[in-house]
Amino acid sequence: PDGKPMRALRVLSPLWPEGLVGAERRSPTNRYNPYHEPGGLGKMVTGLESLSCAHTSNPQNQQSLGASAAPCLTMAPWSFRGETRSFPRLAQEP
Repeated sequence: PDGKPMRALRVLSPLWPEGLVGAERRSPTNRYNPYHEPGGLGKMVTGLESLSCAHTSNPQNQQSLGASAAPCLTMAPWSFRGETRSFPRLAQEP
């Protein structure tokens, strides 16, 4: 409105039933990964990789009853600015 440029951040924000209800632990059907490697969303057709599959043995909660879970594929660490990790860490430039 005042003629100054504005900035916006585009994000993909999925809503999960357990987030809306406030579940105590992750559902065994949940496949979460907030840190996909560059181009990682291109695997949406074949199956997105999860940051961890440790929760797949959790008991089913009410939100996941009757849901069929996709296979849990753990994402391999990837390189960012010369460091190989499962997620990037921000650091101040030298």
